[in-house]
Formats: sequence, C-alpha cells, structure tokens
Amino acid sequence: MVCAAALWLHSSAPSHSDIHTRELLNPFQPDLPPKPVFIEAESETPLQRYTRHVNSFPKALRDVFESVLYSDYPEDTVDVTDANLSDEDLKQLLHLLRHYNNVSTVVLAGNKLSAERVRELMAALATQKTVEDLDLADCGLDEEGVQALCEALPRLTGLQQLRISRNHLSPTALAKIFRALKGSQLTCLWASHNTMGREASQAFSELLETTKLEILALSQSQITAECVHLFAENLRKCRTLKQLLVNNNPLFTTGVQLLCLNLPWSVECLDVSEVGMGREAAKSLGLGIASLWRIHTLRLDRNSIGDEGLQSITSSLLKHEKLRHFSAATNDITQLGGNLIVSLLMRVNDLRTLRLADNRLGEIGMHIVDYLRNIRHLDFRQCRMYSHFALKREYEFALLDLTTDVDF
Repeated sequence: MVCAAALWLHSSAPSHSDIHTRELLNPFQPDLPPKPVFIEAESETPLQRYTRHVNSFPKALRDVFESVLYSDYPEDTVDVTDANLSDEDLKQLLHLLRHYNNVSTVVLAGNKLSAERVRELMAALATQKTVEDLDLADCGLDEEGVQALCEALPRLTGLQQLRISRNHLSPTALAKIFRALKGSQLTCLWASHNTMGREASQAFSELLETTKLEILALSQSQITAECVHLFAENLRKCRTLKQLLVNNNPLFTTGVQLLCLNLPWSVECLDVSEVGMGREAAKSLGLGIASLWRIHTLRLDRNSIGDEGLQSITSSLLKHEKLRHFSAATNDITQLGGNLIVSLLMRVNDLRTLRLADNRLGEIGMHIVDYLRNIRHLDFRQCRMYSHFALKREYEFALLDLTTDVDF
C-alpha cells in the first residue's frame, strides 16, 4: 500500500514549520502565496527529492538548476564558467546531468576536473543524444582524465563543438583526443595553449582527413614548420574550413611559407599574428591569400613584415572587397606602408576594424583617416602621427561621428 502524507498550507499566518515545508517544496520561490499541496512520498522521483537541497549550492550552480528545472521554458545550456566549483559541487552538477536529458551545451571551463569527475561527466553525457557543444577549457585535465574523455568521445555522436584550450596537454594527450574524434560530426575545435609536437600533428592530419571542420583554433600551441609539414596536405583539402587561428606559434619563415601554400580557399578569417613571419614569408602570405576570395578578417600583428611585406599583402587584398577587419600592429610599417593602406581603403569600402598601432606612420596616418567610412574600431596608438596636441584633438573630435572606439 502506498503511504501518502497530506500537507495543507493555510492562507492564514504560516507557522515556522509551514514556512520550512514551503521552502522545501519550492526553494527558489519561498515567498509565493501558500497553496494546498498533496504529496505522495512514495511516488516522489529522485530528481524531485534532490532539488530540496538546491539552496545550499553556490550561486552559479543554483542558477543552472533554476534555468533548467524551474523555468517555464527550460534552458538547454549548463554553463558554470569559472565558478570554482568544489568536488562536492561537481557531484551535484553531474547528478543533474544524469537525470535531465535535454542539454545541448555543457560549459565547465575554468573548473578543475579530476579524472574521476571527467569519467562521471562523460558517462552522464553519453546517455544523452542531444549534447552538441562541450567546453572543457582550462579544466586541468591530466593523463587519466584525457583517457576517460577519449573513451567516451565516440559515444557523443551529436558533438559538433569541443573546447580543450589552456589545459597544457602534451603531444601524446592531444594525439589521443584527435584520434578519438576521427570520423565524428565535429565542426569546431578549440585546442589552443597546448603542445602539438610531431605525434599530435600526425594525428591532427588524420582528423582533418575524416572531419569537416569549420573553425580551428591552435593558438600558442608550439606549432613549428615540421608540424605544418605533417598536416599541410590535408589542411589544403579541408574545404569547409572558415576560421583558422594559428597565432603565437614559432612558425618562422619556413612554417609560414608551408602554411600559406596550403591554405584552403574557403578560409574567411585568418590569424597569423606573432609567428615570426618577416618580410620574405609575408610575400608568401600575399600569394596565399590571393585565392581566399571569401576572406573578411586578417590579423598579422607583431611580425616585422615592413613596407615590403605589406605591399605583397595589400596587393592581394585589393582583390577582396569583402575585407572587414585588418590588423597589422607592430610591423615596422612607415609612411610608405601608410600609402599602401590608403590605396587599400580606396578599394575596400566597408572596413570595420583597422589596427596599425606601434608603426611609424607619421603624417600619412591623417590621410588614412580621410578614407574611413564605416569604421567601428581604429587603433593608431604610438604611430608618431602628431606634431601638435591640438591636431590630435581635432582628429579625435572629427572621428566621433564615424566610430565607437578610437585609440590614438
């Protein structure tokens, strides 16, 4: 026989026990007017009993429970970014994921995960068919945690986006993850601030061959010319790739040349900032981007390309009227290079971002301003443009109706 307990919350002034009961029944709305409630203790689900403890959770975790369990329109995102959750808090979150089967995005970035928690997380996600986006950036994944991740990844058949940046993974650990993703539905991969090396580069080449990546971020991953050589051919064949971020890697002249010769024509956004490019490799970049007819964003800061390298690049960009964002800060560009920028602006009518900070533009910088139409961000800091403070002020005020962000 089912044992039932009837609880009647009177409309008169509630007693202390009434208030306590009401908070248990709805921990997020303890001040609602009392309502008659009938609970069958034996029929209460584990998830209903579990929600009684929600008020003791950290705010980030409470917010997740409120949006998922108590909203009229439940969220499909579990996001606890940088919440500094304790091991016990993570247990509570994993309990939620095991019982709630409508989550498409799970963001745990910035929370340290032990191997045991990674294993429990992946077991919980593997039971769901809806997970598309998994963010494990800066989670301190160790070797055992990576192994648990790799064992479960093939079961996440709907996964499209994976973030594993800032985990300081070794080439061996990265290689394991890349191999676990082979043949998956993955379209976006963020794996910056790890170490590629030969082993991971070879596995990455195999991944490129079996997936249709659209976004790839490998910034500050110790990619060398040897690494590029290992995956260059399959990179060229990846004609779904739209965004490629390889900034802050020691590519130097040979690596940049290899990369530029193997860029797929589909690339729309390219970041090769601080890769040790130099003037000679900049010429190769100019040749490489000539075939990128969809490109709208190019970043090449801190590469010492000089006016000669800039000339090769702008010559190719003149053919690309879709260019919206261009950044070439700290590149030894002088007034001659400033004239090249003017020529580019005469052709490109809808540039939104222009960053030329820390270049010796001199007075030509003022002529560049004359050709800006729809600019949203302009960075001319330390460009030695001004001989008089009043001139600086004059141009600042002149730009107020053209831009929302001006740096001089």
